[in-house]
Order: sequence, then structure tokens, then C-alpha cells
Amino acid sequence: MEPVESKGSNKKRIAIAFFICLALICVVAAGLALFSVYNENHDEDSTTPSQKRPNVIFMISDGFSPSSETFARTMSTAGSSISNQTLLPLDSMLVGLVRTYSSMSLITDSAAGATAYACGLKTYNNAIAVDDNIKAQGTAMEAAKEQGMTTAIVTTSRITHATPASFSSHMSDREYEEEIADQQAKNQSVDLLFGGGLQKYTNREDGQNLFATMQDRGYQTIQTYDEFKEKLNMPVIGLFAEQHMSYEIDRIHQDPIEEPSLTEMTIKALDLLKENDNPFFMLIEGARIDMAAHAHDAYTHYLEIMQYQDTVNVVKQFVKENPNTYVVSVADHGTGGISLGQSFYNGTYPDPYMWYPANLLGQIKSTELMAQMIIENGMDTLNQTVLEYAGVELTSDEFELITYATSISENAERSLRTVLGSVLSGRAEIGWTTPGHVGVDVNLYSYGLRPSSFYGVKENIDVGNELWDELGLSDTMKQITESLSDMTFPPILPPETQPNKKYAGHH
Repeated sequence: MEPVESKGSNKKRIAIAFFICLALICVVAAGLALFSVYNENHDEDSTTPSQKRPNVIFMISDGFSPSSETFARTMSTAGSSISNQTLLPLDSMLVGLVRTYSSMSLITDSAAGATAYACGLKTYNNAIAVDDNIKAQGTAMEAAKEQGMTTAIVTTSRITHATPASFSSHMSDREYEEEIADQQAKNQSVDLLFGGGLQKYTNREDGQNLFATMQDRGYQTIQTYDEFKEKLNMPVIGLFAEQHMSYEIDRIHQDPIEEPSLTEMTIKALDLLKENDNPFFMLIEGARIDMAAHAHDAYTHYLEIMQYQDTVNVVKQFVKENPNTYVVSVADHGTGGISLGQSFYNGTYPDPYMWYPANLLGQIKSTELMAQMIIENGMDTLNQTVLEYAGVELTSDEFELITYATSISENAERSLRTVLGSVLSGRAEIGWTTPGHVGVDVNLYSYGLRPSSFYGVKENIDVGNELWDELGLSDTMKQITESLSDMTFPPILPPETQPNKKYAGHH
């Protein structure tokens, strides 16, 4: 006779069986869920691979120091009460600071600064995507193109200038801009280029017409604002000024307006990139922020910054609609050493502590254009020109300072624009420490997707390397570097042969 199990024992066995069945059900359900996710991802990979890869928008605000951001933020409410302060589009994107020194100097130029981002290495000042041994280094934009991404450059400088050149060419010295244009037109394949510098393409010393060369490669070539507003197709190059594009303060007073703004070029470029329906790598440079600071032209500096802020808003809206996008905004260096408050020549300072942004609001031309007009028409037009275009009646001391500084300079027009800027800035109690660059850290901004390592204080090369690593571009950059190992370059030019180097006016 078999033993009879108790009711308690039966209940225990039933409970164990129940929990085993429940566990099996959970395992099966989890397996089915994972299988479903795998199939979904597998289908995406096999049918729409372009949707998997993110876009990259790398923005460079040339010469834009943290104090420039404070300056612009306060200027945006000039004339209001002190309590009526606001924030700008970049402010919500701040994630860290970036150190900017080059391999040869604690103060970088724009070429070494851009190369640090484009190639992820420090190099000597004036180097365009080459290392200290003048060996070409693969850029992130070249790697993106090699991997099938669409590429684009939008800038307000010459397209051959230091920053755009460092992403789209290789050169021993930034001053070889016609050689840089030659590379861009013949050896590179950037799908969209908007900016200035038409002379480097169509009115060259060697007689080449590089627009014709690019047309032979299938590029649409444009050079007027009217052409820009028409339907465009990639690949396309639009160069809208012989040299740099106009400062925003001068562009908006053109009648009729002759050039698109940075914001307009960005909108047009993003529309074309969206139509193309392919992941893209885009460089946007607010180039003339830097140049206005070189000239100590505070109000012009402000309007360039605000045009860049408007462009940031356009990019942020694009990311809201296309969230699979990395956005980084960073400066290559600070310029001018702008200070909000200054000491007087006798060593005292304003009491009470204050600076006066509203005192700049009467200016309607850059000091660059004012200086050109005064040099052309004679120094006896100085007072009238400043009164008409800056709304300022010069004092006798200011007049004497301007005329003396101009008379002793080897480059009268360059000195005139800078001393004019200093005088007008002084009316607002804005100071400048140098007509060149400064060695301060610059702000790092990001929006949308970004590497988790983007915080704190970083080296400029790490901003590039960490981003390119995450995007899977670094190995391709190394392969491109190897393929360029036999590339040769003309010699580095000595400063005394190069006016721009000597006067540091466009660096």
C-alpha cells in the first residue's frame, strides 16, 4: 500500500509547478520580444541604412570668446533697464570649455585651431590639415565623404580661408589660397560650398577659371544673390564676394542687398541636404565674428554674433525635426580680448562700475568700410564720415589719436579701422587688449546627439577625436592620412613676405 500524500504537500508541489510554468512563459515572451526587435532592426538595416547613420553639423564661431557671448547677450537688450536681461540661443547648449593652444604657441591661429578639430591633432600656426612635419592628415570631412555621407561647407569668409580650408584641403601655409582653391576644385568632392573668395577661383594669377573646372565635374556654379534664390541642385558652389563676404552691418544696408546672410545660406544648405535624403557632414563658420574683433569694431562684432545666434536657432529647429543629428558649436580661439569695462589712460576706471551698450546703437557701417572711405577721400573727411555712419562727433583728443595712429602705421587703412573701433568702443566703456588673438579657453556647446564625454574642460583635439571616434570616422581618417603620405607642399612663407601675417589682420 502506497503512502498517501498530505494536502499540504500537494499544494506545495502545485505552487512549485505554477512558478516554473510562469518562469518559462516569461522566458519565451522575452525571447519573442528580442526576436521581434532584432527583426525590426534587421529590416531597418537592410532597407533604410541612411536613416541609421546620424547627421553631423559642426559649427565654428571664429574668434568668439566667452566674454563675446556676454557682450552680445547684454547688447541684445541695450536701451532697456538693467534688470531686463535675456539669454541667447547658444546659452542653453553650453556643456564645457576648450583649451585652444597650438603645438608651437599658447595662442593659436585659425589654421592650427581648425586643424585641431578637423584632424584631431595639434600643429603649428598657419598649418592647413598637416602635422608639424608638414605631412598631410586626413580630415573628418574627407572621411565622411569616403564613407558615403554628403558634405557641405557654409562660411562668411573666403572658402579658401583657414577654417574651411582645414576641412577641405591640405597645405603647408594658409597663405597659399590659390593652391587651396585648386585642391578644392580638382581633388576634393565637397557637395555644397557657400561663401566668399570668388577671386581665388575665377581671377587667379595663373589664369585658370576653377568655376569652369567644377562645371566639368558636374557642379552648379553661382555667384549672385538672385542665382542663390533660384532652385539649386547639388553638387553646387556659390561664391558671393570677391574676397570675404560683407559684414552683416554692411550687408543689411546694401541697396539692393547683394549677398545672402549666414542664416540664409544655412537654411538653403539644409533644405538641399534634406532633399538629398542622405546622412551628411556640414561645417558652418561664423567667420567674420573674428575679423570684427581684430578691428575692435564692437557693434559690428555684435551683429556678426547675432547672425550666428540666428543660425544656431535654424540648426536647433532642424534637429527638432531630425533628432538623429549631432550638433557641436565651438570657437577656434578668442580674438581682441574684449572687456566689458575698461581703464582710462590715466589708470583710473569708471565710477560707478558700468559700461554702456546703448552708446553703440547709432553705428550703421563697419569701421572697415568707414576706413576705406576715409583713405579714399582724405583724412579731412574723418569727422564727417564718423558722424554720418557711427553717429558720433569726435572730440579733439579722439581726432588727434586717430590721425596720429594712422600717420605712423605701415598699413594706414588697417590701423585706421582698428583705432576707429577702439574709439567707438571707448564711448561704451568697452576695452580691447590686442588686435590679435588671445589664449583664453572658449565655450563648448552641443545640441541633439553628443558624446557623453563632452563636459568640463577639454583639449581642442579631444573635441574632434571623441566626436569622430563616436561617429566611426577615425579609422578612415588614418587610412586617408596613409594615402596622402607622398603629398608635397611649397615652403612655409616667412612673415615678412606676408602682409596678413605681419599685421595679423585676418587671422
